[in-house]
Amino acid sequence: MADEKSAFINLNLAGATFRDVSLRDARFTDINLAGSRFDDINFSDAEITGNCNFAGMRIDGVPVADLFAAWKKQQGLG
Repeated sequence: MADEKSAFINLNLAGATFRDVSLRDARFTDINLAGSRFDDINFSDAEITGNCNFAGMRIDGVPVADLFAAWKKQQGLG
């Protein structure tokens, strides 16, 4: 568990800009990123677990729903 100095709870950072920030090994729960944009981000070894809403989300212009569908098809799951 993060110490009190590095915990952000019930905080509105709408419209904030983050540049040259390290969030290595950070945990995010109940976060609203609707309309957010990410550029030049290192997502290596990052994990997105369940209970996520990907509606309208795009990665490099490709809808995430299409990426999921293609993966499922390749895996023979659908």
